[in-house]
Amino acid sequence: MFDQAPGFIAIASGPEHRIEFCNQAYHAHVGHRKVIGLPVREVLPELESQGILDILDRVYTSGIAYTTREAMVTLFQPDGTIENLCMTLSYTPIKEEDGTVFGILYEGIDTTEEKRAKEEVRRLHGELIHMSRLSAMGTMASTLAHELNQPLTAALNFCRAAGRLVATAPEQAAGAIHQAGNCIERAGGIIRSLRETTKRRPPCRSAASLAEIVREAATIGLSGHEDLQLSVNVPEELQVDVDRIQLEQVFINLMRNAAEAMYDSAYKSLTIEAAACPGEVVVSVTDRGPGLPPDLVAKLFEMTDSTKATGMGVGLSICRTIVDAHGGRIWAENNPMGGATFFFSIPELDGFDATNDDFRAGIGRVSRSAV
Repeated sequence: MFDQAPGFIAIASGPEHRIEFCNQAYHAHVGHRKVIGLPVREVLPELESQGILDILDRVYTSGIAYTTREAMVTLFQPDGTIENLCMTLSYTPIKEEDGTVFGILYEGIDTTEEKRAKEEVRRLHGELIHMSRLSAMGTMASTLAHELNQPLTAALNFCRAAGRLVATAPEQAAGAIHQAGNCIERAGGIIRSLRETTKRRPPCRSAASLAEIVREAATIGLSGHEDLQLSVNVPEELQVDVDRIQLEQVFINLMRNAAEAMYDSAYKSLTIEAAACPGEVVVSVTDRGPGLPPDLVAKLFEMTDSTKATGMGVGLSICRTIVDAHGGRIWAENNPMGGATFFFSIPELDGFDATNDDFRAGIGRVSRSAV
């Protein structure tokens, strides 16, 4: 039974850990070198520097079993190659009737491929999030051009006015130049937000202001929707532990979905609120659109064919991936008075006072929904 087991198994005796038995899987891992009757230190000297032999000594002297998962083990093969493996290892002491340890049962499972698969999934998630950001930027190219046209046109007009006034009214000319600078700075802020959102880099979580994240996301996500009334009830002092750019992507996706859902609505209103709950912050994004089809609510966050002609069908799936990666959850509900609300939770940064009466009064609805 041991010999046919898929994981490696070996039995060693004495304080030198002299190998008495090993199965086929063990032989395969050690390159079919001679092992029976030899101490582990002689068979696998490379384990000395990896701390594994010290663990075997402790198990033998203490009589306490040892188990570890995803341990990185390096083995030197007879052909000169080096094999780096990820393993689940278990060392169990074998005892006499009086409790004296006389040997150790070695067991292990090679999880290298499983670990590589997990890393590949994480890499693909990162690629998908990045492609979603690029797709969102592509669909917003025309609206961003419109958004930039306003401050740049205003800056040009102020500069022309300053040129006419510089000789006759220098104070007014200086004021016009100052206003032109403000307009250019606003245009630069829009470009910086776009650049940060499309930047490709590994996730980096840190303390961030949730209100500031909402403002930056609105600059991009709601460009071209100037007729929409945005109401934000997020305290300035509320800090969260997130990857800032990824969380902005969640807000951008939800804001744009809400704005597009209200395209034909007479009253276009978007409300964003946040509530501090124990250990997390719950955010809600509420629109006044037609609501969600009941048959789609259960599978909103799955990657499916988009209901929009220009959509990829991955926006909400990306939102779920990002929120899940932060240890949160995301869900959606139809509102009794019409429209829909999307909720998601993210980790709260330690130190925020969620007992403030003014804050709690303003977000009572979100708290009740979260509960």
